Amino acid sequence: MAATVGEGRNLAEYRFAALDLETTGLFPQAHDRVVEVGIVLFSLDGGIEDEYETLVNPSRDIGAQHIHGLRMADLTHAPSFADVSPDVIAVLRDTVVVAHNSRFDVGFLEAEFRRAGIDTPELPHLCTMRLATSGGLGRRLPDVCARMGVQYIGSHAAISDARAVSEVMTRWYRAQSDRTTLTLRSCGCGREPEPALWPMLPASGCAVARSEASRRAAFERDYLSRLVSALPPDPDSVSPNEAEYLDLLERALEDRYLSPDEARELGVLAESEGLSAATVRRLHGQLFESLTRVAWHDGVVSTMEAEDLRLVGQFLGLPDSSVEAAIERAPDHPMLESGEHKSVSLST
Repeated sequence: MAATVGEGRNLAEYRFAALDLETTGLFPQAHDRVVEVGIVLFSLDGGIEDEYETLVNPSRDIGAQHIHGLRMADLTHAPSFADVSPDVIAVLRDTVVVAHNSRFDVGFLEAEFRRAGIDTPELPHLCTMRLATSGGLGRRLPDVCARMGVQYIGSHAAISDARAVSEVMTRWYRAQSDRTTLTLRSCGCGREPEPALWPMLPASGCAVARSEASRRAAFERDYLSRLVSALPPDPDSVSPNEAEYLDLLERALEDRYLSPDEARELGVLAESEGLSAATVRRLHGQLFESLTRVAWHDGVVSTMEAEDLRLVGQFLGLPDSSVEAAIERAPDHPMLESGEHKSVSLST
């Protein structure tokens, strides 16, 4: 049952959470998922109090990349929604959510909580799109921002849009002639925050911001590209058919992500070249061994580099034990002192 909305409680007495989500599509009931969460905590009189943002690995294809600007490589190390849900709950627990088309964002959020097996109360929410439309300020967030003098970054990053929403809500409130009469109900919200009904879960602290993921993805792409370009020549025993397969495989791995289409193309090529499954496994193992030897060229493999190599090992379908053994085993190398085998560094 919904908590009774306090008719005598002014709108300015509440804490608000401006929410924006980037998603794989438009329909959570049709298996679309959240790929980014941006939340700005603010009050109508006191401004921004705090922010929360994280990418979310949807464990499926990521949908309209031209809209959210994310690639699968950006989400490789991102947590799942289930991982970050305790932190999202902690942020939203005692707030009224504000979003531009709040039904869309709140619907996705509630669907993600259900998938994670977490019971939550219905979220009280206000919609800046409805408030703006009823006031003749337009419908689309960029148009509303332009008419209200709010800076709109236009990056489609969730946190940027959440900041814009918080500013739109604040300016809308301050523009009202009689703010003392404004309540949740008069603004279209029929629920009160119910913090006691939210579960108490230990914080995860595993958020990964878009900027952090972009830096990491760029580093890892460059890192693997350097490894591939530094690979030694193939041994004479490699046949022309095997050489063609290895060339395509190296090209596919340079972005650290082996897409389903690329995997299928590799399978088609292997079959057309008459390569057996055993031969493909051997080529994968040899390529990974070569990559790890090049990675040890400077005598150290950092934690981030080791994680990147593990991901490549997964793409190649290698056993975890073989991957770990190859990463941890420093090869004899002219740049290392004779007999010196260094362990994987914990530096990043």
